[in-house]
Amino acid sequence: MRTVVAIIYAAAILGSAPSRAQPSDSAANRLVGTWKLKAHVQETVETGEKWLPRGENPNGYFIFAPDGRMSAIIVPGNRTAPADIVPTDLEVVALMKNVSAYGGRYRVESDRIVIAVDISWEQTATGTEQVRYFKLEGDTLTIAIPAVKSRRNGKVSTSTLVWEKVH
Repeated sequence: MRTVVAIIYAAAILGSAPSRAQPSDSAANRLVGTWKLKAHVQETVETGEKWLPRGENPNGYFIFAPDGRMSAIIVPGNRTAPADIVPTDLEVVALMKNVSAYGGRYRVESDRIVIAVDISWEQTATGTEQVRYFKLEGDTLTIAIPAVKSRRNGKVSTSTLVWEKVH
């Protein structure tokens, strides 16, 4: 009986062992690590208007793990801390207004990162696949998000985010 339990346990552990994103793909391997947000520009498709949805100095991290999982959090750089440890409802709204945070499994397909989102801060992305086009130049990662309806102003927009590798 112990042997059967040990075999079932070993099979469960080995069967759930994570696999690398794409070990033979050098771009996938170069994505692995922690990236700090340096710039975020959004462009309204209809008018071509460009704007900085998170200000001049946005803050955020994009983390790609070697097991094929990722997580991201992006906030404005000029956030104000609540006055007390328990924020007021107005403070919570102000803090959450321009936050993006999500995680899931990723795969690299040529010049695209496809993310199967299994957790997101506002639930609308959970259960979806998000496509991000990317370009790697040294320690700089540029991500282009195709045209989608903006959560900030409701207009169809594209986004370009520039990240710098920190680890």
